[in-house]
Amino acid sequence: MRGEYKSVPMFMLTPNSSNNKTGPMAVSTSPMWTCPESCPFRRHGCYGAYGSVYMWWRRISQVSGDADKEYTAFLKDAVSLPAGKFFRHNQAGDLIPESGYRDRISLTHCIQLMNATNRKKAFTFTHYPVLRVKGISQETIDINRSIIEQMNSNGFSVSVSCNSVMHADQVIDSGIKAPVTTILPRRFKSEKISISKSPGGRTVITCPASINDKMTCVKCKSCMNPQRKVIIGFPAHGSGFRHCERIMSEWGKGVPVS
Repeated sequence: MRGEYKSVPMFMLTPNSSNNKTGPMAVSTSPMWTCPESCPFRRHGCYGAYGSVYMWWRRISQVSGDADKEYTAFLKDAVSLPAGKFFRHNQAGDLIPESGYRDRISLTHCIQLMNATNRKKAFTFTHYPVLRVKGISQETIDINRSIIEQMNSNGFSVSVSCNSVMHADQVIDSGIKAPVTTILPRRFKSEKISISKSPGGRTVITCPASINDKMTCVKCKSCMNPQRKVIIGFPAHGSGFRHCERIMSEWGKGVPVS
């Protein structure tokens, strides 16, 4: 997939996003190959696969070159951001995988990321698996959980992205020390449902920016809190919403282990 574009970086950093949803914060984009193979939205339904975000995501995903050198250049740009700057890592893409493992997070690259964003208000979301699913070893699950917990304990908020509210309950019940998010049915946006409950009785807050045009991530800040206990939900949207809702149905009882 790489090789077509030479005029853009492999890892893109926008110091001040013009995105109406995020508000004026720093935003990054990582190549498609950073997304775990096990993510059910990897090929369809992902937010990054539509609109103007997809245009840039596709371009940087086709950049050739040494990924580590490209990442180092990106980190230098991240270091230069002012202290206290809000930083949404990966409006599209995910954390870098360990070499040879499509579903295992690279600890080395995450440590580099934490060091580069020290004193910034950094946050991101990850779809790397933290519970056993078909084809994923327990070793990989343990490594992913450890890295995610380490990043959160060091102030870099990493929310575990879940595929249904039931899945979110199961992730929280597993004891992972990390905030959790999930997708929600499309109607949560159209009906402006702000608060609901998971099957486990936990509070689910619909992303305020998804139901209120005047709200932004900069104003809300909830996803930036690594100690957050409530589940934040994002209503399915865009042309891939039907696929998202189908995934929600398939994961309606949590992780479909086989």
